[in-house]
Amino acid sequence: MENSFSSPKISIIIPIYGVERYLNRCIDSVLNQTYYNLEVILVDDGSPDNCPQICDEYSRKDSRIKVIHKKNAGLGFARNSGLDIATGEYIAFVDADDYIATNMYEVLYDESDNGRVDAVFSSTIFYDLNNRCRIRMDVERRVEFSGKEEIDSFLLDYVAPNPESNTDVKYMTSVWRAIYKRKVIEDNYIRFVSERQYLSEDIPFNIDFISSSSRIVYLPDAFYYYCSNDVSLSNTNPIDKIDKLPEYFRLIECKLKNLYIQEKYILHFYRMILLYLRNAIICDYISCKKEKLRWKVQFRKRISESYYVEVMAKYPFRRMPFKFQVFNYFLKSRNAVLVYLLLRISQFTIGRKK
Repeated sequence: MENSFSSPKISIIIPIYGVERYLNRCIDSVLNQTYYNLEVILVDDGSPDNCPQICDEYSRKDSRIKVIHKKNAGLGFARNSGLDIATGEYIAFVDADDYIATNMYEVLYDESDNGRVDAVFSSTIFYDLNNRCRIRMDVERRVEFSGKEEIDSFLLDYVAPNPESNTDVKYMTSVWRAIYKRKVIEDNYIRFVSERQYLSEDIPFNIDFISSSSRIVYLPDAFYYYCSNDVSLSNTNPIDKIDKLPEYFRLIECKLKNLYIQEKYILHFYRMILLYLRNAIICDYISCKKEKLRWKVQFRKRISESYYVEVMAKYPFRRMPFKFQVFNYFLKSRNAVLVYLLLRISQFTIGRKK
């Protein structure tokens, strides 16, 4: 544990909007870290409640805190505002409606090998709207990726795994369970895109960061408490998000094309598209409130979009585990009735990591 505050080793960026009821819990969990040498950047993204005043009150009590008050522009750009003034050796991100274990940054920094590791990732504890808890672990033991071949393999599996994988998501995509070396971010001018334009701001950021890294550590330990609620800064209508998918796919494919030949990345990219197609169909199923005819119209619209048509024609479905083969066969045959029945039976568990 650090007992003095000189040059900060970790800058923690917390975007804030409309989370007054959770904000104290979040900030307190950061300030009470067993690792003291922190810089805490509170980014008030034009919050309409008492969050701006709460931020200012904290800054008067603790010299480690910096506050940015800015016009509302969304989560990605709020994080960018924090990156623009951060001075720490490492960068971390926390969402203001979540909180973290008191030893999170002590453990992550200890794993940084005195700054020789570019990023340290950890696991996450999820609380749903009913306060039920589950732990998401991507690795069962400490794993280190170093050198171009291992980093490339990690990055491609981060986008999505190979066809044989029993889950569509091998590694979580969110940035808030890690520390990132600021030098890598600044040397490559890595910034977040706007979630108002694209489906996700975290995946493009991590693609840029991982591809610029030479050594990454992944831990099974869970330190981050993700809390589902209805006022999250990143919480938007899922149908609105789905409508952003084509532009988002173009962005991800452009980044992958700049890194690899098509043969190397294409199956990972296709599997990511399949995941989003299934999630879009499930969201349509929920939004249609089980109105079968309305859902069938939406289903046919989804699977007729150009990206999905290409994937259905080229992806090697026979290499996938049986449960995926069945679902995707129904999609490929455009059998709305069987897909509808499968959704009712499966309760949306196809592809989820247990």
